[in-house]
Amino acid sequence: VVVFTREVADDAARRSAGTEVRVLPARIDLRDSQLAAARAARAGIRAAMGVGDDDLLIVRVARCASVYLRSVRLGIALAQRLQGSGRRVCFLHAGYVQEPEVADEIRRLVARANDEAGQAIAVSVTDDLRPGTHYAAAADVCIGAGRTAIESVAFGTATLVAWESRYLGLVDDGNIAAMADSNFQGRQSGAVRSDDEVVAEMAGALAARQADPEVAARVQAACAAFVRAHYSVQGAADVYEQLYDDRTVTVSGPASYYGHPQHLARELLRRLPAALTGRGVIGALRRARPGRKI
Repeated sequence: VVVFTREVADDAARRSAGTEVRVLPARIDLRDSQLAAARAARAGIRAAMGVGDDDLLIVRVARCASVYLRSVRLGIALAQRLQGSGRRVCFLHAGYVQEPEVADEIRRLVARANDEAGQAIAVSVTDDLRPGTHYAAAADVCIGAGRTAIESVAFGTATLVAWESRYLGLVDDGNIAAMADSNFQGRQSGAVRSDDEVVAEMAGALAARQADPEVAARVQAACAAFVRAHYSVQGAADVYEQLYDDRTVTVSGPASYYGHPQHLARELLRRLPAALTGRGVIGALRRARPGRKI
């Protein structure tokens, strides 16, 4: 059985001790060209929102669905807290509408925060959306879970992981492996705490991270390297290569597999030198005539 997180793999192993379990990393395109394209959107998004280079932009990319509502509420409260301490801060939520009543609640939270601050410190974008990676690339701080957390960490952005009612903390090089075990979601982990407690912890973690820019850069670069190693498309391809190379990973087992004449012939052909099978000649023709199918 192939699963996507260590947490699920451990559960599968407990349920079926005789089953071989493989962990396949998430398939996210983390090539330099893709990351660079998203980063190029940073200036445009911040300019459209009126967020200066020295302002702190907190981003939450999430559908307007009840499962994400608390993390949006936490982000707005965090922006209010930091604004009250003298920082210039803006919170941005970006996501399409899945549950209209949740979208309405987010709009009410945004309007209330802006009224209380006497200025626009929160925005919710649900129309004419850009790709989520563009908003994450524009951020100084991301609040996320699952894929959104993985992508923001890949950008080297300070990332606070919140999922449903749980809060896992600020990703660093000491906790990233444990967070990856649950795919940066933290289901059934830790006690549920009040919003005030979580916001205070978020603010404290960010203050500690930003106190030493050199250490912050080192930590976030290490986390980005971890994500690239464990979650990239290339990493998933490597695992698939291993699975397809292992002929014991079949439905009927190795004895039945190799006992079938067609399978045995295919294996012998695969393992013979290319010069003896004609594969080398076909490969040369393909390289010489890339536009022609052979």
